[in-house]
Amino acid sequence: LVVDDEMIIRTLLQDILTEAKFFVDIAASPNEALQKLHNDCYDLMISDIKMPGMSGIDLLKAAKRIDENLHIIMVTGHATADTAINALRFGAYDYVKKPFAIEELINVVERCLEHRRLQIENRCLLRELEAANSNLQEKVLITNQELDARSVELATLSDVGKVLGSVLDLEEILVIILHSTLEQTKTQTGVLGLCDENNILEIKKGVGLLQKIFENNNEILHTDWFLDNGNALLLNSFNDFPKLKNIFAGYEHNIHSLITVPMKIQHRTVGILMLASLDTNNYFTKDDLRLLDILSTQAAITVENANLYQNVQETYFATIQSLIISIEAKDPYTRGHSERVTRYAVSIAEALKLSEEEIKIIQDAGFLHDIGKIGISENIIGKTGKLTLEEYEIIKQHPVIGERIIAPIKFLQAVKSLVRHHHEWYDGTGYPDGLTGEEICLGARILAVADAFDALTSTRPYHKRSTIREAALEIQRGANKQFDPNIVEIFLDALKNNKFNLIK
Repeated sequence: LVVDDEMIIRTLLQDILTEAKFFVDIAASPNEALQKLHNDCYDLMISDIKMPGMSGIDLLKAAKRIDENLHIIMVTGHATADTAINALRFGAYDYVKKPFAIEELINVVERCLEHRRLQIENRCLLRELEAANSNLQEKVLITNQELDARSVELATLSDVGKVLGSVLDLEEILVIILHSTLEQTKTQTGVLGLCDENNILEIKKGVGLLQKIFENNNEILHTDWFLDNGNALLLNSFNDFPKLKNIFAGYEHNIHSLITVPMKIQHRTVGILMLASLDTNNYFTKDDLRLLDILSTQAAITVENANLYQNVQETYFATIQSLIISIEAKDPYTRGHSERVTRYAVSIAEALKLSEEEIKIIQDAGFLHDIGKIGISENIIGKTGKLTLEEYEIIKQHPVIGERIIAPIKFLQAVKSLVRHHHEWYDGTGYPDGLTGEEICLGARILAVADAFDALTSTRPYHKRSTIREAALEIQRGANKQFDPNIVEIFLDALKNNKFNLIK
């Protein structure tokens, strides 16, 4: 329906849209348009905003009251931000400015009708879903409470699954599993145990009374029941299960309800999950048992994946460490250098109270910081005389080569910048990038001090071994020039007090 008080405009619009294969009706005034809307059904109304009597905005409001699903495009020769906002606020799909291009108008109309079509389809689908849901409720005799419980179960499994799927650290996985299950079952105490390679159960994580029980009675772990039973168990009275009553003798009066579920992969038990309720008003239900049974399977797979990933990491890192040993074997003067640098760097990081994750990155970088030397000729690395400028430039490439070597290894991504920048100087005169101050990452600044100290206190072809005191003075002189002064201060304090066992 095209509404415009100017005959030329409405006729032009009718011709354009008819030519574009649309069925078009016209109205010369808002009142005529409203009469047509009462008598017929339209998909789209195109209306002028400025018309005598009733404005296009007022027509828009009235039309929406007649048919709330009617799509409306406003046409105006005096478009302003306020005009557009008003039109859209009261339900217009879009607006077109006069004079308009034919192609632009048709595009807007097609887009508007496509939007209406999708809305209609969505409403039809919604009605079909509602009908199907209604039929399902009639056929399946499940109470609203059970439906709510299933919904909570699904949400819990989905949420926990998403979190577990994004974590590969075994310790973090175990914490997530235990605390998620405690939270979902509103329980105060629980333990999670894993089987070792000899199928011996060991409690890895625990909270509250159950943790205390297992700590005080390790023999519980060696009872056949935990692994041989192999089934999930819901217990609201120890009288129903005398074997467990004996295991928890002395504590059973505190435990009013208990759930234990095996963590299985196929037919192999990899651990157990046990929760206890100490609240007389909170007894576990079959829904809790079902939820934990499903969750334990999910947890078992995640734990297994984490173990496999950890094994792959350890194997990969062992291979890389072998490369480091082979590099240091090229030069007897640097044997054990990476291990000592790592020890010094980790001690500095601990003194700075960095997180476990940050310390692990520094530890890995300490072992790997010179891996790039594998790409440097033995003649240069083991040269006893002074290096030529050309040879020195080649040596300076080893941090870049090291970064390239570890770049493809996903779990070493955080180590790359430390390896690349451990020869940067605090004043910007280092290599390879000439970074200055805190442009150099903290880990690389720590490695720089540790690396220099070990080089000074080791015999090298180009210099004699310095004493600890001489090396300390040299490190101190390098503060603000080669080294971060804060790290120098921490390092020298540790050296002075022998607090971190830094002296070889």
